[in-house]
Amino acid sequence: MKSLILIITLFCISYAQDETYPTINGCKLEPYANCSKVDLSNQNLRDLDLQNSNFEGANFEGAILDGTDLTKANLKNVNLKNANLRHAILSQADMLKANLENANLARADLRHTNLRAVIAYNANFDGIKGWALFGQGSKYDGSSFHGADLNFARMSGSSMKHCNFQAVNLEAAWMTTINFEGSNFANANLQEVKLSNSSLFKANLTGARIHFANLADVFMEECINCPINW
Repeated sequence: MKSLILIITLFCISYAQDETYPTINGCKLEPYANCSKVDLSNQNLRDLDLQNSNFEGANFEGAILDGTDLTKANLKNVNLKNANLRHAILSQADMLKANLENANLARADLRHTNLRAVIAYNANFDGIKGWALFGQGSKYDGSSFHGADLNFARMSGSSMKHCNFQAVNLEAAWMTTINFEGSNFANANLQEVKLSNSSLFKANLTGARIHFANLADVFMEECINCPINW
């Protein structure tokens, strides 16, 4: 009798674990999952634990990933167009060449994340934790970074036209050779930011803190409240 009870108990535990980690299109969604090129478009993947997983080349278009933990995940070349990643944990994830067009990453954790060469037109990065993220050579035109923490971030060589940087923290960030045409930096913290060889054409720096910022060879024509006599 005791043996039967033990067998039933172990079966129930095993079943519960399977329920915890759903399987979609052959991919068991658990930590350390190996699911490269899997199609997870329009799926509800909210609050899952997917740390250290391999999703290289996967399709997450339109998926819901709010609160999902993707710490140290391989997300190279993934399609996250129109995906929801609010409060997602992407710390130290590798998102090289990912498609983030129209994605919602509000308040996501992107500390030390690799966002090099991504396409992120009209994406929402409001309030993200982006300390020391790597986002060089990427396309962020039309995106919003309102209130984001980009302290020590490296995003040189990117395109950031018509972006919203209101109240953003860019202290000591490397933002050289970037096109900021028409972007709004109202009340932003630009202390010690490196902006050399960038363009602030028609940008707005009203109320921005620029103490010790490096503005060498920055193009400032038609910029509102830029330090033209720097």
